[in-house]
Amino acid sequence: MSAWREVTLGSLCSMASGKARRDEPRGNYPLFGSNGVIGNSTKNLVDAGIVVGRVGAYCGSVRMAVRPFWATDNTIVLRPAGTVDLRFLYAALSNAPLFALLS
Repeated sequence: MSAWREVTLGSLCSMASGKARRDEPRGNYPLFGSNGVIGNSTKNLVDAGIVVGRVGAYCGSVRMAVRPFWATDNTIVLRPAGTVDLRFLYAALSNAPLFALLS
């Protein structure tokens, strides 16, 4: 039986800001802003990950993307490291007071 241990978020995933918007109506990839999917893109930035809103009214909102997507510069994109499960990371962050931590 394994025990829970306290770790930093940085040890569970890599974190990076999204990039400037690439909004193309006929794109095949979801385009995430801080409040969720806001359009489409013809290019992907990340294969799968967690999107956290970093500005505005949706600062601290958490979304999970299980397929390739683009994320705008209003977001922070987290990618699980090693064997960290994407769904576990999403559940943990969804239940964390992120807005309080970011402000």
